[in-house]
Amino acid sequence: MAIAGTIAGAISRSIVGALTDAFQPGGGGGGGGAGTTGPWDLTTLTAAETGNFQVRNYQSEPRAVWFKPDGTSFFTLGIGSARLLRWDMSTAWDVTSTGAVAVSMVGLLADLQPSGLWIAADGSFFVYVGDNGNDVHKHAMPTPWDPSSASSVPDASYDMTSDGVTSPTAVHFNGDGTKMFVMEAPATYLINEFTLSTAYDPSTATFVGDFNLGTGSGNAYQHGLWINSTEIYVNTQADTIHKWTFDGNTVASIVYDSSQGYTQVQSAPRGLWMNDDWVAYMDWNGLDQVHIHAWGPHS
Repeated sequence: MAIAGTIAGAISRSIVGALTDAFQPGGGGGGGGAGTTGPWDLTTLTAAETGNFQVRNYQSEPRAVWFKPDGTSFFTLGIGSARLLRWDMSTAWDVTSTGAVAVSMVGLLADLQPSGLWIAADGSFFVYVGDNGNDVHKHAMPTPWDPSSASSVPDASYDMTSDGVTSPTAVHFNGDGTKMFVMEAPATYLINEFTLSTAYDPSTATFVGDFNLGTGSGNAYQHGLWINSTEIYVNTQADTIHKWTFDGNTVASIVYDSSQGYTQVQSAPRGLWMNDDWVAYMDWNGLDQVHIHAWGPHS
């Protein structure tokens, strides 16, 4: 697959996807980004990456990555610099065209071991989970997609300790933001379900229950989560993405589907970001890079 052709196709589909997202209910949420429709066939994922970029000089031990819907920027979150960083690309979706960090939060995040990252489709806020406090934090970005406009003080938070959640690694929402899903420490293999009385507001969360993802994934350590409507994707330390299906709202309905391995230049992948054209994640064991792979046709 030619990289130039793939990128051109992605840009074209992103324009259509952006128009589609604009007319979806709850425009501020639904953070799948442009071109996110699915369902996706994991067997069409290209094993070899199409590109990578090292963020180590600005953010060591990165834990999460998120792309702007038009593919011109990506965002990283990590332990080495507990701030949300934005990186701009001169060629959309081509991480090898990334320059130095473009925009950074001014202050440190409340939890100095941030992990999973979720950004609203309109860039107006972001949510992350903290390993230190077992909590979920939400920050507004008054200037969309600009981390420097975000306060270091969260606008809303929820402590999951009393719900039995330890060392959360990822967070995601259902389509209308009334359900929040948090993946737990790698060795527990749990995905936790919360109901939100106010959409996308973690401070209104009520714990519902959890589901053990370990059996389907062969108990591989899990570090990245992506939910696309009725599909759940998990990135594991075994360089494999696993897929489950469910009703889109309740973890009790989860059924294992399939898996697909990929080739990685370094171990310990972290995070997961997906749309119809691309799959991206970080690594933190030595290289501290963002990696991106291309899809074949989705089913």
